[in-house]
Amino acid sequence: MSIMGSILIIDDVYAIRQKLTTFLRQNFPNTRVDTIPNSAANQFLDTHSGIGLILYDPIENKRHIAVNFFKLLQERAPNVPILLHCGCKHSELDLLACISAGARGFLVKDSPFPEYLTAISTVMEGRAYLPNDVKIDMVRILRSYKMCTNLASARCTKLV
Repeated sequence: MSIMGSILIIDDVYAIRQKLTTFLRQNFPNTRVDTIPNSAANQFLDTHSGIGLILYDPIENKRHIAVNFFKLLQERAPNVPILLHCGCKHSELDLLACISAGARGFLVKDSPFPEYLTAISTVMEGRAYLPNDVKIDMVRILRSYKMCTNLASARCTKLV
């Protein structure tokens, strides 16, 4: 599998960025891997081009900021697939918000490295990637909501 362009890791945890960088450079030796904290993303995207994949940790203290930041990343790099990776499943609703906004997939950070390769391969083929346990959680969440009959309102109401 090859990646057109570089891989950008956006994560506030330095040790995670270094661990992923080492792994990705071993598996994609001809691909540049850049790592930055969330605070440097805007400036980096303004000054760098040719990014083929973004691995982004959307977990921040204020969850709505994380989703808004994801949307900003997507605006700045509209044709670059974004794969979420988080320290835990966090809130399925937050993940669902990012996926609804256009994230191509999700991984838990402590996933085995072969799963990272599977996720990256799947996303680079233009498909979405979710681990099976997350799919089950997402189906549970979606089943707990029903779409309004008025499609024009596009609102969801929680089933009681």
